[in-house]
Amino acid sequence: SARNLVSGNSGVGIGVYASFSNANVPLAAGGGTVIRGNFVGVNAAGTAPLVNQAFGVSVNVPNVTIGGPVATDRNVVAGGNGGGINLNRQISGPVLISADNTLVQGNHIGVDEGGTIRMNTAATGIYVATSNNQILGNVIAGHGQSVPVGLYASGVRIQGSPTAPANGNVLKGNYIGPNAAGDA
Repeated sequence: SARNLVSGNSGVGIGVYASFSNANVPLAAGGGTVIRGNFVGVNAAGTAPLVNQAFGVSVNVPNVTIGGPVATDRNVVAGGNGGGINLNRQISGPVLISADNTLVQGNHIGVDEGGTIRMNTAATGIYVATSNNQILGNVIAGHGQSVPVGLYASGVRIQGSPTAPANGNVLKGNYIGPNAAGDA
């Protein structure tokens, strides 16, 4: 099947963000977006990194689906200097929009399409700063091989703040650290 190849960019590979008016009113929030079947930060064969300079996928709007339950839904994400997948928030004046209620499922982050070859994701595999997300059945490996100063090397990092907690997130059925077989 045809895939999008999103690699070698000077910023984020795939970004889903809100747009605001000059009066800090959300114009478009991008919710309901589906990101499936892409090669992000890898070569066309999905076997070697081809770095995006920031995160592979970065989302700060609610109700986004990244991947899915079948192999053809899988995104192969590697080579991001900021990390693999970023679920964050965006503030414009008094308005806060965040990537709450996002599903990240069945992706290969830091490994090739077959889930066997580790590829560099410089920092965190999946960074979560929002609430009520589901992180299900992903292979998250290869993170932290060349960590830039000031970044953390975690498979999955969930980090809220006193004013914007990261509550109600579910991590289930992921391989964090090993390959897809769980043996390397």
